[in-house]
Amino acid sequence: MRASLLQQIVDSLPPDLSNFLEIGPGSGDVSCFLAARYAAAKGLLVEIASSSTDVLRRRVSGSPQLTVEHVDFRELTRSGDYDLVVACEVFEHIEDDESAFEAVNGLLRPGGAFVFSVPAFMRRWGAADVYAGHIRRYERSEIADKFARHGFQIDTLWCYGFPLTYITNPLSNYYYRRKNKNEPADQREATMRSGSERNVVKRLSFLPIAKILTPLFALQNLVKRSDYGDGYIVLAHKIS
Repeated sequence: MRASLLQQIVDSLPPDLSNFLEIGPGSGDVSCFLAARYAAAKGLLVEIASSSTDVLRRRVSGSPQLTVEHVDFRELTRSGDYDLVVACEVFEHIEDDESAFEAVNGLLRPGGAFVFSVPAFMRRWGAADVYAGHIRRYERSEIADKFARHGFQIDTLWCYGFPLTYITNPLSNYYYRRKNKNEPADQREATMRSGSERNVVKRLSFLPIAKILTPLFALQNLVKRSDYGDGYIVLAHKIS
């Protein structure tokens, strides 16, 4: 559901991107999509989980466009020369997210784009958040405030997940309550495993998921500017 809106956001980006940085790319789907879309662009994927780093390096080993580094993005040199920074489902894991917004600003060139997604609404906090190592879910006003204070202008702020997550959340939280009981972990350990663990997705990989969900994509698109859903996806740019 998030990816269907992410594709719309990518479609609105300039056609001449020369480089991009993805923070916490998990299995690398977004960066591989961007590399295919922008054949001349170089991408750096930075990941703090060694298990995810190994998966990423194997996946992109044949790509001359993509490079993987095992590093906290806040430790990168604030080069100010990236055209695009992507952080999908990352900042909810970071206790000091103020430093994360500051770091992204320092990495982007003036006018550079920031694509960002996070789970939304603390009222929807559940066992799945605990299992994934989340620290928070975000509210619309909180996102607007933090982007503004750290030198960004929001161009697009959409809500994703409706109506699918309203249907699946009770089952998801039941599943993750059992996982939390059987596989306890502290917040950092949970974060480390969350990037590359896709057990449910793997089990459903035989299904044509995109075709099955097409009617729900259309419904989500109708309400994306509202607060119906389970997460936010943002396109912003660094103010010159």
